[in-house]
Parts: sequence; structure tokens; C-alpha cells
Amino acid sequence: MLRQLLHATAARILLNKEDADDALQELFIKVWQNGRKDTGESQKKAFLFTALRNICIDMIRKRKLRTTADDCITYNLAATDDPVSRIDARDKIDNIRLISRQLLSGMILKVFELYTFEELDYPEISEKLDISPEVARSYMCRARKILRNHCDNLLND
Repeated sequence: MLRQLLHATAARILLNKEDADDALQELFIKVWQNGRKDTGESQKKAFLFTALRNICIDMIRKRKLRTTADDCITYNLAATDDPVSRIDARDKIDNIRLISRQLLSGMILKVFELYTFEELDYPEISEKLDISPEVARSYMCRARKILRNHCDNLLND
């Protein structure tokens, strides 16, 4: 019964049955990794729904990042048949990556690159960098904040 409710919640957020299945699977892995036995039934249920919501939000963000980057590349490359223009478009994308690498450093940069360019999720990043998924999520939030502030400064100048 609870599994069906969780699946329906994920499907309502993600608007896709397959994505909801993936989110539920990631949730069960997270629950298994958490493995706390000292919590009450209401705390467990609250943890499940909160964790599921966060997983769904991460999936939506990842989807938006991929879609935005793909649209940008496709638009810029399809806008012209001229090879020079295509090279210029790729150079602009590389320049955006360079700027993000100049603004970020250390673990924040590593987490950002793994999440954005290699499309790894937080458990995979945490395993690769030997940190907890929560720390990986925190670093990614910092990266987003730094990049957002930089974009705001550029737009306001």
C-alpha cells in the first residue's frame, strides 16, 4: 500500500511512469543505506516522502540541465551549415565550461563536473569521491549558488 502511494506521488511530480520507477528504486536504495531502526513509524514515513520529493527534484533539475544544454547545442549548431559558425558555437559552450571551472574549485568543482558533465547522481558521486551523498548534494548546492550569483552579476552590469 505504501509503495503504491509513493509511486503515485513520484509519478505525479515527474509526470512519467518510468521516471517514477527510477525515483522509487533510488528511494529504496537510500532507505537501505540509511538503515536506522531507532525511528518511529511516523518518522520513517516522513523520511520516505521527504527523500522521494528530493530525489524527484534532483531528477527534474538534471533533466532541465540536460535539455537546456542539448537545446543550446542543437540550436547553435543547426542554425547554420557553415563549419566556421559550428566551431564558434562549440567554442562558446567550451567557454561557458571554462568560466564555471574558474569560479568553482576543489570538491565543489569535482562534484559539479561529475553531476553536470558526466551525469552521475549523488550516490555515484559519493562513491567516486569517497564522501557521503548529503555532502555531495551540499557541494552541488554551493556550486549552483556560486554560478547563479555570477550570472546575476553579469546580467546586472
